[in-house]
Amino acid sequence: MSDNPEYCIECGKPSTTLVMWASLEGPYGMCDFDTWHSVKNRNGLNMGPYSRERFDMITEKKELMRGTLTHQERVEALTELMPTCTEGNE
Repeated sequence: MSDNPEYCIECGKPSTTLVMWASLEGPYGMCDFDTWHSVKNRNGLNMGPYSRERFDMITEKKELMRGTLTHQERVEALTELMPTCTEGNE
C-alpha cells in the first residue's frame, strides 16, 4: 500500500484516477482495476484522472466540507467536483 497519491493505494501501480467516498475518505490514487473495483463494490466515487493539482484541489475542498455538511450535501458537493464523464462509476 502506498501513501503517495501518484501510486495506487491498493497495489502500488501508477495511479490513473482519484477515488473517494461520500464520507470524505480519500481522495486516493488508484490504478484502473482498483478504481473499477472500489466504485463497483465499495461505493467509491471516481473523481477523475489523477493529477497532483486535482488531488490538491479535491483535498482542499474536502477540508472545507468536513463537519459542515450533511451526508447528502457532501454527495452533492462531491458530484459537482467529478468530471462530466462518469466512466468507471457504472
